Amino acid sequence: MKNKRQVCPDCRAITCTKCQLPWEEAHEDISCDQFKEWKEANDPDNQAKGLEKHLDEHGIQVRLTRLTALVLS
Repeated sequence: MKNKRQVCPDCRAITCTKCQLPWEEAHEDISCDQFKEWKEANDPDNQAKGLEKHLDEHGIQVRLTRLTALVLS
């Protein structure tokens, strides 16, 4: 599936003609819905929130040592 791109004549920005999102190579061979899901899954903010939720639910235990304390100071 090839998605069509459009170029703004004023600013030369490239967008998808169907979903109007800024064009990225990842959108080349996938549908607009798949691209939207890919964007959300690869958004650093969403990844950070997912990690935060996982750590809240499962936690991690860290043993502090003298060396760790020296590195942190």
